[in-house]
Amino acid sequence: GCSCLKNLDVTSFDTSNVTSMSSMFYGCRGLDSLDLSSFDTSNVTTMQNMFMSTTNLKTLNLGINWNFLVDNGLTKSWLRDGDGTVYTAEELTNLYDGSTMAGTYRAVQLLTITEQVKGTLADVNKNFNFIINVQSDGVGISSTHAYTGSKSGNLEFINGNATFSLKHNDSISTYLPYGSTYTITQNSDGYNLSKTNGTGTLSTDRTASFTDTLNGTTPTGIFLDLIPFIIILISSFITIMWIKKFRYI
Repeated sequence: GCSCLKNLDVTSFDTSNVTSMSSMFYGCRGLDSLDLSSFDTSNVTTMQNMFMSTTNLKTLNLGINWNFLVDNGLTKSWLRDGDGTVYTAEELTNLYDGSTMAGTYRAVQLLTITEQVKGTLADVNKNFNFIINVQSDGVGISSTHAYTGSKSGNLEFINGNATFSLKHNDSISTYLPYGSTYTITQNSDGYNLSKTNGTGTLSTDRTASFTDTLNGTTPTGIFLDLIPFIIILISSFITIMWIKKFRYI
């Protein structure tokens, strides 16, 4: 319940004989990192609510002698430094193996970006260019983040900015730092742009939706240019018919 605690050094703890870690960090909402790399949990029988309400926790260091137990209260998704693998809290709890998975894990949230194109003059094959800016703790991120969806690839962030393109019915999803703020801008190229969640904070998974609309009428200039010639032809036909009529008379 130490909600105002900002930093906690537990790297010197000898936990080899500990049997219960129940509620150990419960309610420590001010902590943004925990280094548990020296913890030995081989004799621990319960971790119930160990990480419950650690809502600001962003970095977790785990060691070779760490083993998760269920009902530990861990939330969010976690990206492992080095290989970029993302685990949900449940997956990390169930799959963690200290011999192969020891390392640093960072809390992330999923951002999905979608594009729709509408309108009578819209080009559904047109690629729209986007810029996304991501700030973590007020600093632009400089890292690579893989994305999946209707297309796959990497977002290469430099000083917070990365670029990508989407066309009609495209969508991409990528994991970004928990608590970071993002702003997405788009070059609409004369289309009428509407968007939802174009900016936001990644405290939960979010979807940013973009719709580009271009309406109008099919150009009729060629037809209008021919009207005078059509009138002349009709007038000539009527004149010829009258002349023929008077000849018969």
